[in-house]
Amino acid sequence: MRAVLPADNSDRPTGQVPAPADEVCYDLRLPLRLLKKRYWLSFCMAKDAPFSGPDSLPLARRVVRSITTRAVILTLMLIVLGETIFLLYLIKSLFGIDLFPGFHLLS
Repeated sequence: MRAVLPADNSDRPTGQVPAPADEVCYDLRLPLRLLKKRYWLSFCMAKDAPFSGPDSLPLARRVVRSITTRAVILTLMLIVLGETIFLLYLIKSLFGIDLFPGFHLLS
């Protein structure tokens, strides 16, 4: 992991807000070797200086953001649950386990 300090403001176009002096970007790169090729898993995190927190947003926008976040989390949880049930079904079928002996849906 390395800390990347901001460059001087000479390379920024005019009219943009200059970078604050305390701006730091953390860059984490993990090398991966797959099939004789090298790939990089990169994660970059930086502080957004103009953002003053969630309390600065209007109430309607906070409500919409909260509902959207909960919907995404619920959807991901349902996908994981469905995949888990499907995986358990495949394992059951692989070992030939009959949960209800003598009962079949199509007969």
